[in-house]
Amino acid sequence: MSFLQKILGVGRSNSYDSGIKCYDDGRFEDALKLFEHALTETRDVMVQKLARFYIAESHAQLGQAALRRGQYATAVSHFERALEIHPHYADLHFSLAFALRKLRDYERAAAHFKQALQINPRFAKAVLFQGILWYETGRREDGLRRIEESLTLDTGFDRARFEQALEHDRAGRIDQAIALFETLNSNSTDDALYHAQMGDDLYRRGDFAAAVAEYRKALAIRPNFADIRNHLGMALAALGNEAEAIEQFERALEINPRYLEARLNLAITLRDMGRVDEAREHFRTALDIDPENAVARSALSDLAA
Repeated sequence: MSFLQKILGVGRSNSYDSGIKCYDDGRFEDALKLFEHALTETRDVMVQKLARFYIAESHAQLGQAALRRGQYATAVSHFERALEIHPHYADLHFSLAFALRKLRDYERAAAHFKQALQINPRFAKAVLFQGILWYETGRREDGLRRIEESLTLDTGFDRARFEQALEHDRAGRIDQAIALFETLNSNSTDDALYHAQMGDDLYRRGDFAAAVAEYRKALAIRPNFADIRNHLGMALAALGNEAEAIEQFERALEINPRYLEARLNLAITLRDMGRVDEAREHFRTALDIDPENAVARSALSDLAA
């Protein structure tokens, strides 16, 4: 909506005016309440029209915020409310489908990806995620063709990463292939850090499998971030996948040999796997980095007992 259209409603409803200020300040929950109140405060047709528009926009913004927090059911609720007002917005259908897929409501997700593409057949992200949905629900060949089609619609999508995903697919590593497919449209450090933060949040909540998926997405974008590799290793170890956890800790140390936390995590994992001599060497290296490190000192003392 243009600035001129927005201000046409100003001065006709106190609630609308306050709602606009909250919306512009990013306070979307407050804005939503005020715009809803504006509908009952005045019968002015222009204000009513504008308030409904901003109710939908507020729900859309709140839905996106919920997506970023991993609160997918909340996101679905907001996007559904926004679509009641804007049923022909392809972006809203896509966002709703994205959240539904996260909830494994594949049938409804497929329906909304389809609606998004009926509205905008060249919507590259919708084509990409429709393909991913097909791929993960058993339509492997259709999914791969659809994903590759998305690369022709947006030249910014990462073809090299697509080829890496195909290698995982051919090796039967479906989850890793999906994690890469999901990042084909991501290419910035901010995107990598977003996925890493999501992984950290999921790890703290004990959802280690979901955390692993987010860390893989982050590393697909920025493979040389040592801290993300370390966190991926921690999540893998929590799932009992010690062998790959060790690989990730070692790769983190290739990037930064003085990364103390990764060194300790590697040593602890090796010790827990019974590889005591290797663990001892890494604990000693940790003490070379930090001579007062209590974890390394205690571990070496226990191993010597």
